[in-house]
Amino acid sequence: MDLDGQEFLFDTGQGYYGVKRFFRKMFNRATTLQIPYLRVSGATLSEGSWHYQSVWNVGGGKAMYDLKTRQWGSTTSEGKDLRDVAFANYFPATFGGNFPIGPSSTVDQYNHIEAISVGVGATYLMELNQKSVESCPQKDAIFKTIRTWEDARAANAFPRDIKKHLADPTKDWILERGDNKDSWKLYQNINGQKINPIILTRAKGY
Repeated sequence: MDLDGQEFLFDTGQGYYGVKRFFRKMFNRATTLQIPYLRVSGATLSEGSWHYQSVWNVGGGKAMYDLKTRQWGSTTSEGKDLRDVAFANYFPATFGGNFPIGPSSTVDQYNHIEAISVGVGATYLMELNQKSVESCPQKDAIFKTIRTWEDARAANAFPRDIKKHLADPTKDWILERGDNKDSWKLYQNINGQKINPIILTRAKGY
């Protein structure tokens, strides 16, 4: 569930209490309807919402992360600010709404997006437009790439030292499935060549 414009809750004049009241009523209603879990994304974060929200979706586009220049916030400081605010915080950083698949989208781009996302611990909302997606020759390979990275992330397969390398925007990476469902092969991509393979495995309990 995404609450774009979530800051409207402050307009009640009740401050953070109004935010807490809204979320409490929503979660109570979900319980009544036997909805087991609400994953909530919002356009802001406050003392009234942080213990209900899962992620945030502040901003988007080049203001958050510029895929072409590989900069956090190439047009404003928003991307850098949000990244730094979330460092060692309860909440993950965010790319906001970003990285739509279009005619010129490539697998290499999404390997980079996912590597940075995993390395920094950032989330993002990817815009999907059927006509735009269908115009992309590499669409199937892109979705497969995203799934591979996200499966490995869900398995907590990336040690902290590897994440530090993934967070470096000057480097390129390729992740492939390993010999079984609990392993992956991470390669550095230098000039289109896969080198220095690293075997990643599912963490215990994941």
